[in-house]
Amino acid sequence: MKITVDEILDLMAQVDLESPIDWGLLAIDDQQACRLIALDLVEQYNSSWSLLEPDDQIRSLLAAMAHLVVENFALNLQRLQQ
Repeated sequence: MKITVDEILDLMAQVDLESPIDWGLLAIDDQQACRLIALDLVEQYNSSWSLLEPDDQIRSLLAAMAHLVVENFALNLQRLQQ
């Protein structure tokens, strides 16, 4: 199964509706950031993760997602403590 950047961008937009990000203080806008990240993830998936068995694909995606959630949590804690 091939995944496209546009598919990921559509899903990201749906997630952002539930948990919006404040982009006001950043040097990059939301569309640039989303496209950059989506492109990187799709390239990773299409070049290596797509070669894995479905269960290993899910494990890899869950591990990447968990890492991002932990990183986001830590960054939010740092921001709140400042």
